[in-house]
Amino acid sequence: MSLVNNFRILTSLKVLAARLQSKRHAIAWASVLSLGLVAACSQPSGLSSLHELHDRVTYTLDIELAPLTFSVRPPALPAPRMLKPVHAPTTMSFLTALQLNHCRAGQIIAERNSSLGRLDDGLSRFYDDQRLIEALLRCSQDPQSEAFSDELVKAAQQLEEQTATRLARAIATDKGLRNVMTMASTPLTTISDQDFSHSMEALNTVIAWLHNPRESTELTAALQVLAQQDYIPKLMRSVAEATALLDQFTPQLDDLAKHAGCLSKGTPERARRLHQAFITVFIKQTQADLADLQRQYQRVSEAFNRLAALVPQAELTDYLVHWTAYNTRLPDTTKAFVQPWQQFFETCGFQAGR
Repeated sequence: MSLVNNFRILTSLKVLAARLQSKRHAIAWASVLSLGLVAACSQPSGLSSLHELHDRVTYTLDIELAPLTFSVRPPALPAPRMLKPVHAPTTMSFLTALQLNHCRAGQIIAERNSSLGRLDDGLSRFYDDQRLIEALLRCSQDPQSEAFSDELVKAAQQLEEQTATRLARAIATDKGLRNVMTMASTPLTTISDQDFSHSMEALNTVIAWLHNPRESTELTAALQVLAQQDYIPKLMRSVAEATALLDQFTPQLDDLAKHAGCLSKGTPERARRLHQAFITVFIKQTQADLADLQRQYQRVSEAFNRLAALVPQAELTDYLVHWTAYNTRLPDTTKAFVQPWQQFFETCGFQAGR
């Protein structure tokens, strides 16, 4: 935010504050001033507009309302150690592994034993194991492998028997998958369909692969996108925070018409100001942002639902189910938030949406 814009905001608010007659009002507007500057400079429009409307209700009705906070957070993604099962290592002698240079299995083992290969984990490691099973079986049929053919077949069988366990470990440790399932520390500052589509395409690619693990040149690229991009994690944060703020704000709107003075004859000026605040802030700003968040999150919820059906860990399934619930929680809390305003409009004689 530029210094010029800051100065304009400060000047406008100072003029308003100068018109206030009570010390209580002056203190309230000092709070509005600090919150307004912070919100304008850092918060996304959807969340900052909710705070703005909250401040305007507080000032217009001259009542004290508890501040809106995101203090109760959703559960955290379970740690890898809680999701990672233990399995016995595949038995194949080191000397045998050194004698596999004549077949593809030797190359895969060498790649896994390299410095980069030892760092590889998650779904990429699982995919390499799947390739190794086929490579070991083919290598066992090579004439040059006759002396240790049985050992290769046994190693392949052990890997095959451990498929479910290895997949669970892969899901528990994959950096890209864990990143896309983890709520970010900050919400979105801009709602972008382009960035969202890029991340969703990668997530859908990984889920499709989990449904049918097979050779896929797209898997590695998709996992890299999920590990590097934070749009979906920030979308999760935006949806969860918006839901929490609406949940806190709604009970504070009881008896709006009474506080605005509409129960007596005529329409008081404070009721008109409150009506204008709702139209200007919620209808023209917040409502569109919430609709965009809901539209995008519906696709995330559908993807998490499919993912929950594929993961073997009950803890991870419960975690994903919790997040899919926001697909209905956000619109439900939005509807609940609008209801007291509708009652206010009706009691005070305002037309809906105008």
